[in-house]
Order: sequence, then C-alpha cells, then structure tokens
Amino acid sequence: GRNPDTLRCPVSGPNDDIAWSSHPPRGILFDPATFTVKHWARPQDAVIHIFHSGYWGNLQWAVRTIDDERHAVWFGEGGYQMGAKWTAEPATINRGCRFFIENVFEELDAPGEWYLDREKAVLYFFPPSDINLSTALVEVPVLEHAVRFIGTHTRPVSHISFEGFRIAHTKATFMDTYEVPSLSDWAIHRGGAVFMEGACDVIVRNCWFDGVGGNGVFMNKFNRGNKVMGCKFTGAGESAIAFVGALELTSGTQLAFPYECLAHNNLIHDGGVFGKQIAGVYISRAKRITASHNLIYNMPRAAICIGDGTWGGHVIEFNHCHDTVRETGDHGPFNSWGRDKYWCLAQSHLPYSKYRSMEAGKVEVDAMEPVIIRNNFFEEKPESIEDDLGPMFGLDLDDGASNYKIYNNITKNISMKLREGANRIITNNIWYNSVVSPCFHVGNEYNHDRYVNNITVMSKNDMYTIIAPPARGPWLEELDRNCLWSRSGEFTAELLELRGEEGPIPGRNVLSLREWQMLGFDKNSVFADPQFVDPSKNDFRVKPESPALKVGFKNFEMGKWGLTDEFPAVWRD
Repeated sequence: GRNPDTLRCPVSGPNDDIAWSSHPPRGILFDPATFTVKHWARPQDAVIHIFHSGYWGNLQWAVRTIDDERHAVWFGEGGYQMGAKWTAEPATINRGCRFFIENVFEELDAPGEWYLDREKAVLYFFPPSDINLSTALVEVPVLEHAVRFIGTHTRPVSHISFEGFRIAHTKATFMDTYEVPSLSDWAIHRGGAVFMEGACDVIVRNCWFDGVGGNGVFMNKFNRGNKVMGCKFTGAGESAIAFVGALELTSGTQLAFPYECLAHNNLIHDGGVFGKQIAGVYISRAKRITASHNLIYNMPRAAICIGDGTWGGHVIEFNHCHDTVRETGDHGPFNSWGRDKYWCLAQSHLPYSKYRSMEAGKVEVDAMEPVIIRNNFFEEKPESIEDDLGPMFGLDLDDGASNYKIYNNITKNISMKLREGANRIITNNIWYNSVVSPCFHVGNEYNHDRYVNNITVMSKNDMYTIIAPPARGPWLEELDRNCLWSRSGEFTAELLELRGEEGPIPGRNVLSLREWQMLGFDKNSVFADPQFVDPSKNDFRVKPESPALKVGFKNFEMGKWGLTDEFPAVWRD
C-alpha cells in the first residue's frame, strides 16, 4: 500500500484542527496521553516531518519548543517545502496529517536511532546488535554537491564525461532554501549531488547515486544537450534527476533553462526519503527534455512529473514505472500541470455549480510544442489505488496541462485523467483492468481534445467518469472508435456536477451505452472483449479477430519499455 511507517498522532484542538495557527502554521496540538511522557531537554534540536493536509507532499519545521501547558509543539523555521502559490497558504496541515519528530535525545531507545547534540558536537548512536562501534566506519555528510559543473550561457562548461563513480551520503537539504519555480504544487531546492549550471554536452554515465541527502542530478537554469545515462539512484532524499529553469531569467539572450537534455536508461527506486513531493524525473521551465527507457519504482509520489506547460516539446517514452504514489494522493506515476497564463482558478477549483466553464485560451503561448508520451508501461497494485489517500491515475494531466500527444502506452490497474486544458490527443492506448475509470474532469469549452482508438478494460466501476464538463460546446472534440469492455459485462458512464450557463443541471447521473451514445460519444465504438494475446505475461497485443482492430486500434511492439541491455550489469538490482 501507500501508507508509510509514520505516526498519525491523536490530537486535540480548537475546531478539531491540529494547526494552532494556519497562515502559516505555528505549531500543532498533541494529546498528552499518546504523545510522549518524556521531558525533552533540548527540543530546539528536533525537526518535525509532517504531511500536507492534501497529502500532496510533506513539510519540515525546526521545533522551537514544547509547550506542556497548552500541549503544543511550537514551530521554528520551515514549512517552505511545498509550492502551490495559487493557494492562500501552501503549508496547510490538519488533524489527519501523519508526522514524526526526530533528533530527540530522550527518545533514543531503539537500534539504529541517533541523536546529534550540536551544542556539544557529540553524536549519540544506538547500534544494532550486529555492529561493533569500535571497528565500524562512521561517515558524516558534509557536502551537498559532490560534483559541480558551473559556467555561464556565454562561457559554458562543455564536453565533459563523468562516469563510473559511486556517489553516496551527501547531506540532507530539506531545511535549506526552497523556491517555487512555477504554479504547480512544487517547491524545490536548487541543488544536487551532481549540480550543473551553465553546462553543455556534459554526460553523467554509469554512476550509482546511493543514499544522497537531496536531489541526485540537478540541471539548473542554462543547460544544453546534457545527458544522464545508465545511472542507478537508490534512496535519494528528494528527486533523482531534475531539469529546472527560471522563467524570470528568460529574455533576450538570457536563456536560463535546460534545453534538449536527456535522462535515459536509468534505474531509480526508493527515492523521497525526506521529501515526498518529488519524482524520479522532474521537469519544470524547460524545453525538449527526453526521459526514455527508465525503470522507476517505489516512489512516494510520481515517477515522472512535468511541473508546468512552459515551452513543452518533451518526449516521455519507453519508461517502465510501478509502485508509485505510495505515500501521497491525488496523483499518478506520470503527472503534469499547466497552470500557465490561460489557466483559470475559478474554472478549476471553485464550486462548479456556481461558476460556468471557460474557453481554454491560447495555451500554445506557453505550451509551444506538444509533449509526446508514448510506449510507456505504467502499473500499480489494486490495493494501492483504493486506499484512503485519494484517487490514483496512470497518466494524470492535471490543472490545465495542454498540448499533449499520448499514444501506444499501457497502464495496468490504472488509467488516465484529463483535467481542464486543450489540445490533447489520446489515441491507441491500452488501459487494462483499471480500478479507476478514465476521467474527463472540469473540461474547458471548445477544448479540441480527441480520445480515439483506445482499449479500455475495467475491472469494475464505470467505463468513464465525467466531472463538471463545459457548459458550452462539445465536452471533447471527438470521443469515438474505442474498444470498451468491463468485467461486469455492462457499460456505464457516470456524470457528476453537470453545469450550464444558468447553473447546475439536474438529471440522471449514470448512463447506459445507448444513453451515452445519444450524447454523441462512442457512436462507432464497440463494447466487447479486446482479446489480448496473453495479459498475464504483459503481452497486450490483440488477436487477429479482435474487435479492437475493426475500430482502428493498431498493435504495437511489447516489452521494449524499461532498461535496455546497455544498462551496466554491476548496477542491476
């Protein structure tokens, strides 16, 4: 499942709220019967790690003091590890937020735990029974960057190959400076074990990033043609590979963004030890980034994330991603946002019944080139999808994500979501045994989205979910020639929160196939078993007699996703 071994502590407080003050939170209230009975001599050495109220990520604060009279943990510095600057305060917490507190001497009571007394410069460690401290190697992280490539856009560092190294145990950065590069939910620390700024044609190849405290490889602002290839990332504190530009530094000849860079054939797993709003590969304020043939799994949030619609032109292909979104909710193994110039908060997040829908606007002003997502395999366990952290989608195009071409992808037990946006072409994909139905959510008017020639096999539930479609114009430009099948043997589509120019529209919410077709959808589609060759072995080609072929679906090559044979044998798990 997605629930980590962090503490959900019973609390008491005004209005059933854990936060003592909410803009930003100044602390939390605790239940003394379940919190701790020990007196902390130096609470100012401690740090609290607590999930955001929406479980989009987590936050850290230095503890200022413990107020035994009010049963409160008062916060010092922190709370800047989440973005979402379109909200009143991104650092929101409440009664349901799991948390833990670390670096408390009095709580040092289990093997593997440690406490650092910064005032006395003494490290206390409770060793496991199989470790002899008199002969053990003790390593203390002091470096954030093991390697830095620093140039400028006029005098870049260029044509360097860095390969064959194991880079381990750089220092944690979750209490360092963070910034919000775009309107996505992200805040990021611009740093990494390998850090590039003003670099061209630099290759990081065949390296192992082992337990680095922050990001693995971070390409910051101006970078051109750099590559991360054949590397292994395990136990990273935050993201494995990040490409992040600065829109405010992009004018004239000042081009402070990564361009035509590559993350190829990397093994990435068990990341996000400290930060939870992280990804295996993260892209923001960048152009023409390619992420290909990566194997990414055991992640607290997305495997691959695009933070905004700026410039576009990215290619996401032949990746194999599984067991993601394990500690957060409302997300998918692939996630993107498009909260750009033409994104409207009222269209997206205010009560749908009160506000009419809007046109998408000129989304190509930001998303200049289409993002291509093709030939990927995304799979999740059904029990992970149905836990209490919120919905999970395979491909989650969130809040205004626009100008996408999505084809020849396979998802297993999950499907996809289109939230408001425009110019998305979803074709020739396979959503297999999905628990959550394909969802068209808060659609823009005249959005030019097309959804054709796909195969959907539902394990249960509805074939489609439509939430707050546009009040004017077609809900999609085209939704037709698909092969649809459900384990129940029955087609249903669910309509939620219909709205018109005059307000909400009453009516039936669950439609049969005939009623669905009367709305103009799937008139030439078929409701029939697609007849896969062998889905138990992930062979999702359809047989020659498949009804999917008759409506335009085309078989594509199986098994090419994930690591290639060129991945270093020494780094394979």
